[in-house]
Amino acid sequence: MSTTLGAPTRAVMTSATVAMAAVLAAASPPTTAEPARADRPVASRPQAVQPRIFLTAEQFQQLARLPNVRVVDVRAPSAYARGHIAGAVNLPWQSITVREVDGVRNELPPRAQLQAALRQAGLRYGDTLLIYDDGSLPGQAFVTLEAAGFERIHVLDGGLERWPFARGTVATVLPPSDLVLDRVKEQIVDAAAVKERIGRRDAVIIDNRTEVAWSDGHIPGSTNVDRSVLVGKDGRLLPRPQLQSLLKSYGVTPDKEVVTYCGSGIAASDGYLVLRELGFPRIAVYHGSWDDWSRNPANAQQVGLPNWTFDSAKVAPQPGAGAGGLALLDEAALRTALADGRTVVLDVRSPADFSAGHIKGSINVFWNDTLDPQRNLRPLPELKQLFASKGVTPDKRVVIFTRGGIQVAHAYTVLKLLGYPDVAAYTGRWEGWESRLWANAAR
Repeated sequence: MSTTLGAPTRAVMTSATVAMAAVLAAASPPTTAEPARADRPVASRPQAVQPRIFLTAEQFQQLARLPNVRVVDVRAPSAYARGHIAGAVNLPWQSITVREVDGVRNELPPRAQLQAALRQAGLRYGDTLLIYDDGSLPGQAFVTLEAAGFERIHVLDGGLERWPFARGTVATVLPPSDLVLDRVKEQIVDAAAVKERIGRRDAVIIDNRTEVAWSDGHIPGSTNVDRSVLVGKDGRLLPRPQLQSLLKSYGVTPDKEVVTYCGSGIAASDGYLVLRELGFPRIAVYHGSWDDWSRNPANAQQVGLPNWTFDSAKVAPQPGAGAGGLALLDEAALRTALADGRTVVLDVRSPADFSAGHIKGSINVFWNDTLDPQRNLRPLPELKQLFASKGVTPDKRVVIFTRGGIQVAHAYTVLKLLGYPDVAAYTGRWEGWESRLWANAAR
């Protein structure tokens, strides 16, 4: 049997290809080639800028009408049911992400699991994927789909929040595909690769968390670029020239190898997506991020905490302060302790990390809030009120939970100065504890 395409089919495909090229060309900024000079060969002129990944709503809608184009809604099923772009299939990013593995959240799934999810969604390698979320940065879905081998992925700039056209409520279900993931090309690195890049002049490590989280503990030498600064007040990605100028101010330029990371890979994927939009040639995601880095005692960390000294007038030890050492509890010991009714888990991580997921019933008092604006320890009466207002009182056994030893030591020191007699620390991994974020996302 001949596999040659018939003329009508070839004509349709050619027409679709031309139409797609026209949409993508319209989405690209004009080429700014320098005029030829006698000492500069024509071949050395700057090349045309690659077609954009981010598309306006109009370009997104136009491209969606073409053959072999799939619109993919990566939001939760409940959000999809309330209203979505007509014709979009629902592939929640949580469904192509592993909730947690050995204390590391939001990892990419095993190949067989990912293949099954993509087959069920009806996606094939020949498809052009148009993905969208509520906001502009569906980075986790983009990174996963790109790693799976999809080569044409575009994003709705501004997300569904900026979609001006009609929405539907009828679900689109495609026939399952026979996709085989044999084009995997992960741009993902591990801790060893990150460690090798620390201190190199030709490399930069970007921390896409908030400044507060970065101050709480970060990879040595990393540069804090909060992903929120990449998006304008209108919810859309900043213009290319503005993004390039912003990143350059942080020392992030296309001539360097760039690795992005965050707390658990989500914000890092957003940062990676923006760098892909700008055409950076050497970029990768450290998807294990701070979850993975901070659990290894051999990995150094920096903290946004300049040196401070004890002021005896402020922090003199209180009467009755315990003199014993710090008890270290594993998961079994902590669960036993929580059953006695007088034990409280004090989570001293940043509010952002706490809200993303925490041990059930734990209380959040950010260790950074024990310091004044000059980064010195607050007066003892203020510290007493800070903990008491949250229900952390000296009559209870307090078990500290955080990601790094520096923060444990700081919290332990403060509580002992306040006269808390029974203070311990949880040394186990995160796994085994329910994450409130995931419980909400499934609704």
